Amino acid sequence: MQAKYFTETRLLQQDVKVILEGQNNKTLVGTVLHPNGNIAEALVRDGLAKVVDWSVTLVTGGPARLRDLEKCVPLRGPGLWTLPSGQR
Repeated sequence: MQAKYFTETRLLQQDVKVILEGQNNKTLVGTVLHPNGNIAEALVRDGLAKVVDWSVTLVTGGPARLRDLEKCVPLRGPGLWTLPSGQR
């Protein structure tokens, strides 16, 4: 629900660029570019999404940027990813 709200508040009524990257079976993979940047990067950075191996290989920019963002998430706090209790 948090990811949906995050995305809706940033993309509704905005001009965005959609790049269809490819498909896996019947699932389309694409990139949504908001004037302020890639929405996938924002979702991963804020801990609201995770990188999935089969789809990240289709991304035009490659997996490196998303993987780097995903590695930093546990240090940030709330969202999808959190530190185990007792670690900060």
